[in-house]
Amino acid sequence: MKTLHTLIPTFHIITLIFLSYFPVTCYGQSDKNDQSQHQIDSLLSLAEEQLSSSTEFTITYADSALLLSKEGNYTSGLARSHYLLGAAYTINGDFDPARNNLNTALQLYDKLDDQRGSVRSNRYLGRLYQYSGHREQALRFYISALKLAEQINWSDEIINLTNNIGSVYLDQQHYDKAIEYFTRCLEMAPDKSITSILLSNIGLVYRNQKKYDHALQYIEKSLNICYEMGDITCELIPLGIAISIYMDLEKYSLALKYSHEIMKKQEQLNLKKGLMVTYNRTGLLHWYMLQYDSAINYFEKSLKIGKETNYSSQHLIHANMAFVYKDAKKYKQALDHVLIHVKLKDSLFTHEKNRITEELLAKYDAEKQLKEIEILQKEKELQEATLERQSLTQNVAIVGAALILIVSVIILINYQQKIKAQIMLSIKTKELSEQKKMELIRENEIKSIKANIEGQEKERERIAQELHDGVAGNLAGIKLVLANLSGKEQNQELNKVIRNIDETYHEVRTLSHHLIPPKIMENEFIELIKNYLDDLKRSHLFEIHFGYHPQTELNKLPNQIKTEVYRIIQELMNNIIKHAKADQVDIQLTKLNESLNLMVEDNGVGFDASATSSGIGLNNIHSRVKLLDGEINIDTTINRGTIVDITIPVVDI
Repeated sequence: MKTLHTLIPTFHIITLIFLSYFPVTCYGQSDKNDQSQHQIDSLLSLAEEQLSSSTEFTITYADSALLLSKEGNYTSGLARSHYLLGAAYTINGDFDPARNNLNTALQLYDKLDDQRGSVRSNRYLGRLYQYSGHREQALRFYISALKLAEQINWSDEIINLTNNIGSVYLDQQHYDKAIEYFTRCLEMAPDKSITSILLSNIGLVYRNQKKYDHALQYIEKSLNICYEMGDITCELIPLGIAISIYMDLEKYSLALKYSHEIMKKQEQLNLKKGLMVTYNRTGLLHWYMLQYDSAINYFEKSLKIGKETNYSSQHLIHANMAFVYKDAKKYKQALDHVLIHVKLKDSLFTHEKNRITEELLAKYDAEKQLKEIEILQKEKELQEATLERQSLTQNVAIVGAALILIVSVIILINYQQKIKAQIMLSIKTKELSEQKKMELIRENEIKSIKANIEGQEKERERIAQELHDGVAGNLAGIKLVLANLSGKEQNQELNKVIRNIDETYHEVRTLSHHLIPPKIMENEFIELIKNYLDDLKRSHLFEIHFGYHPQTELNKLPNQIKTEVYRIIQELMNNIIKHAKADQVDIQLTKLNESLNLMVEDNGVGFDASATSSGIGLNNIHSRVKLLDGEINIDTTINRGTIVDITIPVVDI
């Protein structure tokens, strides 16, 4: 009799065959495009159903739907196909194709004005960046998705995203913030399964804070909800956290009890990767309890699943087995597993690996040579007996030589210590000198950057004044003279010249205004940037999206930071206009905790960062970021656009 998991692939094959013949049987009953779209929607529904259990099927269905959507020019199908591919690749850890598909989905959903699709795409982009360790970027996408979900009052996604933001704060060890967001979720009265997850998350926060009593209270509440629902899958998360708590408390018997409980449920559900982790953890518990045979048994079970699933960190299980065999004084087996561990991960913990290997080799050799040591010991005793029978003269000579040697060694040690002290003093003095030298270089570099930027600002102001008072004034005068001539003689060519002069006059005025240092004190910072970007939209053929959060705190930034950030945005936009050939630009300005993040992304031609020397514009940007003690990262590839990510500490400079 076939089990459930063996029947699933057959079901999917039958479904695909049925769908492939569906348009033929229904042709003539309704429009062909409607049938094609229905087929695509059916494929995508199947893909979404499999997302949480089998990403391979999700990718297969979504790829098929994507091809059909392209053939039928079905934009909604394209957007949903890219979204599901991005979600599946994110779960698999394939971050490059995931990011490309999710960004494409987001653009299509924006074009369709599908706000729900935009919320889900932003949420999975946040999940992608959280999985890949870019937590600040993850927060930015989660917050964008949350704002949009709140606008359309999508309660389920509001709960999911609030929980996601809490999980990022948990990863960052901002525990108070994490509890704040998890509690906020609970106040929204979610369904029982989500309530159980939130209670487990709060328990995990308290566990990380070593507040174990509070942690166990929340884990117990979470488990009770799972028991009420009769949901075995629901129980896995709180049980796993409970095991970690009891391991921290060194209550290994209780941890082992819960370990066997979770093991039965995972075996029942055929969760291989979960079982691998549980077997490994159970092996650790038996090791801590000095039950070496049981520990090895569970490690071998874990390793078997690791090989079946091609688990990337099998070397960790081999390391655990090596430690157990070492404690069990089975040095040969311990050495075997150390060598396998090294082979699988030869670059990991090199120093510790060498130490363990040498120790095990020594103990293994000692075990083999035990009899030889016993023989040597007997020979040593015989030699000592012979020495006792030597003459008094020989003993005196030996004692005298020993005294001379001791005195010589003491003198030599004292001399070496003095030399060592002098060398250390010389090294310390040199280090202090180098440190002072680097500080002076740093101060001079900052002064040079400040002077250079101040010079640029003065030159910009002078050029702006010349353009405004000189060139613009002359153009206005020429326009008036030509207007008078036009009034006397109706001439179409002359009127065309007047219009061109008028346009040039306005362009010169706009350019002069952009060159003048921004009036930070007189205008709201965000409004100043928006006005500048609006000017660019009117004069260039590309879309600019400007996102910012929170506006109140951004407007309160120190004036120097606001001035430099404004200039950096100007330099980046100038580079995009000159070189990128982009038709879409996305600017995100976010203040999180003690830092300010600016990310500017375009869909232009990009460039080869390794082959391109920095121009004046990029040098100016680097100088301004360095002046603010910030960091800049430029991610660009030819024909794939450019992302400039800048992080600046928010302090009074």
